[in-house]
Amino acid sequence: PRAFHHEVTWILDDLLLHDDGSLVPFGLEAPTHALMGRFGNVILVNGIERPVLEVEAGSVVRFLLTNAASARPFHLVVGAPDGTGEAPRMKLQGTDLSPFQREAWVEGVILAPAERYQLSVRFDRPGRHPVENRVRGTDPFLGAIFAEVDTVAWIEVRETRAPPLDVDAPPFEVLHTNPEVERQVEALRGE
Repeated sequence: PRAFHHEVTWILDDLLLHDDGSLVPFGLEAPTHALMGRFGNVILVNGIERPVLEVEAGSVVRFLLTNAASARPFHLVVGAPDGTGEAPRMKLQGTDLSPFQREAWVEGVILAPAERYQLSVRFDRPGRHPVENRVRGTDPFLGAIFAEVDTVAWIEVRETRAPPLDVDAPPFEVLHTNPEVERQVEALRGE
């Protein structure tokens, strides 16, 4: 039985663009750090800048996240609708290798380049939820560290209610364990 209403795959990336919107080339005559990756100034989700996902109130959305950026880490946090109230609960369930042995409640998820994570979020409150990249920036000249927040996407939660999940579906409110992964971990411990 499915424990979610919607499954969404998001490929996160960034591009470095000139002020006129043209792509900054990697350079033929001078190095541009292309081998080490470079930070872009535009964040994309599935190739789109700040997409909007529409869901019904009470929906559980399972996100399959991949960081395709060459240098940028992401710290994704889902905010409260319209900046008011409590943010929705996020449940971290797995990574690219497998489901986790035990699920965990998280306030956000950090993805390094090439990392993948699976998490579920339940959107109870109608309104416009921002999905933000909350990182720390640095100014080496001033020796300062500052918060940097970019809106990556929006989740638009409609007033209409999502249908109930299957009665056999594991409840969202409970953190679950994965018996198969537990067996694999125990086998590696040699106990």
